[in-house]
Amino acid sequence: MFSSNNNLSFLLFFLFAVVGVIACNDSRHGNISRKMLNTSIEVVSLAAMKAGEEYTLHASKLVEEIEYFPLSTADSAIIGKIDKIIAYDSIIYIFDSSSKIIFVFNDKGMHLASVNQQGHGPGEYKKLDDFTIDRTQGNILVKSNYDQKIFVYNKYGDFIGERPAPFLSSSFYILNDSLLAIYYWKNFNVRIFKDTYPKQPRLFILDKNNDVKSSDLWYRYDDEYGNYIGDNSGFYTVGDSLSFMESIGSLIYRIDRVEGQAMPRYFIDFHKYNSPMSFDMTKEALSTTVKNYWDFGANKWQILTDAYETGETLAFKFTNGKVINNALYSKTSRNLVVLGPFWINDIDNIAMPTIAGVTGDGKALLGYIDAHVLKTMVSSNQNPVSNRIKLLAHKIKETDNPVLVKFSLKDF
Repeated sequence: MFSSNNNLSFLLFFLFAVVGVIACNDSRHGNISRKMLNTSIEVVSLAAMKAGEEYTLHASKLVEEIEYFPLSTADSAIIGKIDKIIAYDSIIYIFDSSSKIIFVFNDKGMHLASVNQQGHGPGEYKKLDDFTIDRTQGNILVKSNYDQKIFVYNKYGDFIGERPAPFLSSSFYILNDSLLAIYYWKNFNVRIFKDTYPKQPRLFILDKNNDVKSSDLWYRYDDEYGNYIGDNSGFYTVGDSLSFMESIGSLIYRIDRVEGQAMPRYFIDFHKYNSPMSFDMTKEALSTTVKNYWDFGANKWQILTDAYETGETLAFKFTNGKVINNALYSKTSRNLVVLGPFWINDIDNIAMPTIAGVTGDGKALLGYIDAHVLKTMVSSNQNPVSNRIKLLAHKIKETDNPVLVKFSLKDF
């Protein structure tokens, strides 16, 4: 599929057309403030990127090692659409946004358990909005904004308990036995911050009694924010550091676990394609910006959508019109490689996986390839794929669960 002259010519044309649009940028820093530029924030500029055939068609120039683990399939474990992956202590936790089920696998792909407690009874939630893993005990925590509770299950899916959670959140993280880190911005957290309306923080820390211990990233809430598509990628760890990403402003933060303050660490600079959206706009400017987004901005502005970090690499995704692009940034060399919407694994002669997480030890990236996609790549490829991919495609069925992919990167 990827080796025919016609397809290769089209692929090259498409990739370089995308890259050409990205590269024609000026030197503005968009929404980043002068204060942030004076901190330890690192600017990742798409004007200084590396791109081209040597990377987009040759993953071997970037990938040190790649492994494939088909996720076991059973009637009780059928994944529709992967929304979130967390790897911790040799366990892979996958949230399926289609079924609203959390599936638990070991790091070889064997299904261990599921959290599927939707309902109205004890230990059941009406709607699952987010989940995280308690790193102190290895339990699975489910947040339901509808129920205003956090439900706790062990790694085998058994219900342990629950705690009141009278707040809205798009992401949460367990700091220790008593403290929760919360992030949210699309609606007003009236039960927590009613006395400060319309001002509220996007980041706050709660104790076990749901009292606010600290707060940061204050802004003036407006209903117009709910009409914008930007979001955050959720809390994640890099070594001992707790981080999260904001689409608005294209920022990646580190969180001071003691003070609960967010410190900008990386700013992804799209230059003239930076979105003008920010959290300090007047009401009139906000309304105009949201309208402009839907009128033309969705096809013009570049929006940061996801971020994943190993100790050596920052991987992120961003929209360019309707296309989602992948990029890799080396923390050591500070080289940036923009790969476009897909890149080719010339080691196995198939496409690289969709990046979706980081291994539990923080040393490699995790991705996945849908089973039917992998089988199609093998059957339609005019050049032979590697023996391991040929055997893998023979073992799985099109309706099977995705194939988990683990890969580490070289210095670049």
